[in-house]
Amino acid sequence: MKNFFKKALSLVLCGAMLLGCGLDLSLPVQAAGIDVGANPTPKIDIAVNVPSDYPGTFLEFKQELMEKLIEQGLNPSDFRITTTAVSIDTTDTNGWYVYDHYRDAATYNALGLSADQKLKQPYRAADNSHTNGTGTIESYFKNNTNTTGNQCKNFDKHIYSYVDDEGKASMVFAGYGTQALTDYMIYPAASNSRRNFSFDINPAVIDTHTIGSYGFFLNAGINGSNVQGYALIFAAGSNACTLQKINAGVNGGMTGSSVATLPTMNFGPKNTVRLTVELNKNSVTVQYQSYDANGNLGAIQNLLTNQHLDDTGFN
Repeated sequence: MKNFFKKALSLVLCGAMLLGCGLDLSLPVQAAGIDVGANPTPKIDIAVNVPSDYPGTFLEFKQELMEKLIEQGLNPSDFRITTTAVSIDTTDTNGWYVYDHYRDAATYNALGLSADQKLKQPYRAADNSHTNGTGTIESYFKNNTNTTGNQCKNFDKHIYSYVDDEGKASMVFAGYGTQALTDYMIYPAASNSRRNFSFDINPAVIDTHTIGSYGFFLNAGINGSNVQGYALIFAAGSNACTLQKINAGVNGGMTGSSVATLPTMNFGPKNTVRLTVELNKNSVTVQYQSYDANGNLGAIQNLLTNQHLDDTGFN
């Protein structure tokens, strides 16, 4: 693939990754920020397990149930429908493969990682060229704000995972001055079960100066010195999305072969969409909803339906 990166490729990666409440993918300038669990705290939590013989997706099941509850007189702001599946905490990196870049070896050593965690979170030196100022990534991007002044900084690291003031789990990926470096996280969670995750995309807050592409891995993992699996890759700027099969070096660009091109999405008056992915061992379904002017989700639109996936060994 030609010019796959511009300055950096931000990937939140799912090695069969399951996020129970969903992902709000909002990408601040020079970074990719992910909010996990964007739903407000309700009066009623309804946890469901979609029957194995249900013909539709979890999103469709959830919408049908929501409509029936509203018909029964429940206020939609008073309840939240979630899955009974176990969710993965992105703010606790224990167990994750974390491929970040660090200011220097002293900064990396200060993390105090165990020998086992160092195998999953190796030291990789950042590109500190063309930086203006030195500080922690937290000091520049806390609570999804960006105080870099649109300038690259000599960050301590380039992945920042935290809980914001609203109690949402968020993730930031910061770019580089010159080199097209790749940062990503993978959680190994192979499963034969149906898995669901969702996230919001707001193109208005993506800075194409430092972010060339962003996306999510599906049924992916690390095999020796390579990352293998599938990924939904979005081109920063156009937000065109393709499903790609990845087989690339852990320290290189995530180049892959195109499997399917997703239709163009209508981002609506809020310029934001909610993308929902239903992942199985051998297939994936991708759907989206646009937000209306009042911030309500619209009708479900299909992007991929039961798209075949080969067995990657990380299913």
